[in-house]
Amino acid sequence: MRAQGGIAISSLSVGIENYSSAAGKIRLAARLGKITGALSPFAYLFSFLAAGTGIFGEKGSAARWTEALRSGDGAKLAGASMTLAGDSGLFAVNSWATARSVQYTFEALSNTSQARALAWVTAGSKLLSVAARANLIGLVLTGLQLGGEWLYNRNNKSELDKWLQKGPWGKASANRSMAEERLLLADITSVPQVVLQQVNNHPMAVLQFPGLSARELDEVGFGLSAYWLTHHQRNDWEAWSEPLLYQLSLLSAPDAPLQLGLEIFQHEANAQHGLAIALRYHPVAGDKTYREKRFETLTLNVQNGKPLSTVSMFRARTANAPWLLVTSDMLSPTNTSKTPG
Repeated sequence: MRAQGGIAISSLSVGIENYSSAAGKIRLAARLGKITGALSPFAYLFSFLAAGTGIFGEKGSAARWTEALRSGDGAKLAGASMTLAGDSGLFAVNSWATARSVQYTFEALSNTSQARALAWVTAGSKLLSVAARANLIGLVLTGLQLGGEWLYNRNNKSELDKWLQKGPWGKASANRSMAEERLLLADITSVPQVVLQQVNNHPMAVLQFPGLSARELDEVGFGLSAYWLTHHQRNDWEAWSEPLLYQLSLLSAPDAPLQLGLEIFQHEANAQHGLAIALRYHPVAGDKTYREKRFETLTLNVQNGKPLSTVSMFRARTANAPWLLVTSDMLSPTNTSKTPG
């Protein structure tokens, strides 16, 4: 829209110079003012909304700045700060330009003290002044934003990126053994998750193991410990390892990534119960190294299927839940046809 408006305005500006009479120039200048008044508010409003989305979106610059601050990476934080500053500046500039363009357009429409054509000529000159300032400042802020994006992305390496960089084929090889490389890769790609989601229209807590299949379950020494929240306000938890183990059902095919499900009944979701699960497993079958992950939720309401957050410590005051080994013969064979969706 800005490009089309700019072409029209440039054409009219050239046309104004070709007129020798003052009346002709005023008519064309008024037309220029009307086009500018019609296009400017919408252009700035769309830019304002785009800048707002860039800041406050789920993966916007504000969220990335917060994530960079938590990571403690100075270069990553600098890039996120530059991007946030650029987006915030564009947000402010476009909000100012929107307000000014609406104000000047309204003044021209409501002006009764002078000829309407002269009112649009005056408004047009003011709108062009706003456009010149907004575009100049916007160009600087866009450069700041793009520079921040480059710096942030350059330092925002995933764990897999870091593993590749320090692997035997990377530029900064750490000269690790193949066993160490395999274990590190398993730590990245095989991290389990617990998700509240619908499975065949049934709310369930689904335990997901991306790097493990049902056939390999008995080889990795997978154990669990669990607590059940009985009273939310008093923070009362009870050991719940055995009930959880014997209610788990197998949701995945034998050679597919392992998924185990715990059905959540309606009265449990409505009663503000919670669940805490600790998972202990060997990332690589046959390796003695084991890992432990803890997940906790204070509600069992199935919403958008987001994974439960990992925690370092449970809210339960007494850590008395036993560790139980999960084997394939303990899982219900009647639910193997279920597929999470």
